[in-house]
Amino acid sequence: MGEGIWGTEKQMTKHRRWLWAICIFCVLVSFCQSDVIAKTNSNLKVLDITFEPIRRGKNIVYVKVQNLSSQDQTLKIHIYTRSPRLGKSGVGWGMSFFDTIKGTETKRARFVFKIQGEITDDTWLRLGFSNPDSKQDSESKKFLENRYTSKNLPREISGDTPVNKASKEQTKEAFNTFKSVQGHIKKAEYEATWGMFTWDYQEAEFHGKFDIFQKAMNKVMPWSSFYWDKDVFLSLKPAKTFLSGDQLILEVASEDARWTVDLVEVDGKWKIDWIGDYTAAIVLQANWQERLLPKMEKRSTEHFDIYYFKNSTAEKEINKIAEQREKGYAEVCQFTGKQSNGRIRLIFFETGDTKRKETGHQGNGWAFGNNIVEVYNDQVQLDPYHETVHVIMRDFGNPPAMFNEGFAVYLSEKLGAHALEHLSGGLATIYERARELKAKGKWIGLEELITYTEIGSLESRPPVSYAEASAFVKFLIDKYGKDKFLQAYKTLKNSDKKSVQWLNIKALQRIYGKSLKQLEKQWYNTLLN
Repeated sequence: MGEGIWGTEKQMTKHRRWLWAICIFCVLVSFCQSDVIAKTNSNLKVLDITFEPIRRGKNIVYVKVQNLSSQDQTLKIHIYTRSPRLGKSGVGWGMSFFDTIKGTETKRARFVFKIQGEITDDTWLRLGFSNPDSKQDSESKKFLENRYTSKNLPREISGDTPVNKASKEQTKEAFNTFKSVQGHIKKAEYEATWGMFTWDYQEAEFHGKFDIFQKAMNKVMPWSSFYWDKDVFLSLKPAKTFLSGDQLILEVASEDARWTVDLVEVDGKWKIDWIGDYTAAIVLQANWQERLLPKMEKRSTEHFDIYYFKNSTAEKEINKIAEQREKGYAEVCQFTGKQSNGRIRLIFFETGDTKRKETGHQGNGWAFGNNIVEVYNDQVQLDPYHETVHVIMRDFGNPPAMFNEGFAVYLSEKLGAHALEHLSGGLATIYERARELKAKGKWIGLEELITYTEIGSLESRPPVSYAEASAFVKFLIDKYGKDKFLQAYKTLKNSDKKSVQWLNIKALQRIYGKSLKQLEKQWYNTLLN
């Protein structure tokens, strides 16, 4: 599955079918095969490719395919679209579809796909065709590939589709359908909601997967960043309705948003065929610094540029924050013998939810490049060391997460903080927390932990992995010294490749003169005493 992303749409008509336009052109525009890359080795032959006029949002392509054999064949088509001007570097959408072409049959298949952004001259899409043995055959080679730019395709032209006023009965149906969907979502009745979407909408928006829709509604990262926000959706109220071909277009609005909802009648029931005119979080997150920093207050110190919102907790305590951060910076530099490469930008959000919505990052703290992003309020105030360690050590090495995150937690405690306070450890020391986890059987073996490329996601079990990683780092530094640890930090490489992970274990053995198993046994003995 390719990445998916919503974006705003300037005019309501850009969500409508082009039935009227199709009639004007008699038939959908067809394209010759002059641009295709033909492959051999296939029992299928693509005879014709036809697109409905393209627009932002849902699109349709028809493919005429001939089975050259007497046996049933599987057709696989992968559709990828790209909107280069959406966000900082463009956003794509991709999905594979399958169809069965019976022996000697010639079939016209219909596929739905999505274009993320407004149609511009550099919008493009690619169709790749394969003839696998089955849907599970991932090694099948393409026998045909065709790439199109928007200049090669018929485009929807705003205003060409007639818009008519909806009747009172149709308006009532549209309002009731929308409110019913809101009701199901509010009660977390997501299966019922899913049933009120057309097949097209399920496929083009959520890749035909209910679990993706459910994760988006439950705000499971990163899925929720790609789709419309549930809370905003629940705040919308029906405003007006229009008719466009066989679609009923409903405008819904709140004080801060105005979206459109396309409805079609399926088996006597109105269903949602598309939702548009909103900007997904991923687009906002692509340029969140450029968008937010000019609106924020700024305080500069010797090494930090600190940004915070007016009337926030950070603003009220900015003098204390500035003093603590400079002190923390000096202590980290003294211990590591290193300094940051340039000024550090420190950005505060009042709540974790606001930070997540604006940046896409989940958690209380985040360091990247020379930037630190943190939550700061009366309940959450991170220590001035952890993220600073990440910034200062960034150019020194890129070891596995066990060393990277473990060192940041270790040094926070070393310099006087309750390092695990906001990492599920409360006020316990690193060793106290590690002993508690070991006693409860909540443990990750060292051979597994050293392969982690990150610590923080749900999959990495952060309540366990943060404490374990820092406890192992503490053991290494206390028993073998800081210099050997820094050598390991610089030598080991963060990678999900088995070959690199094997080299890491060998490098660790070379530096410490002990195998990983021997180090683990010494560590356990230290924890128990």
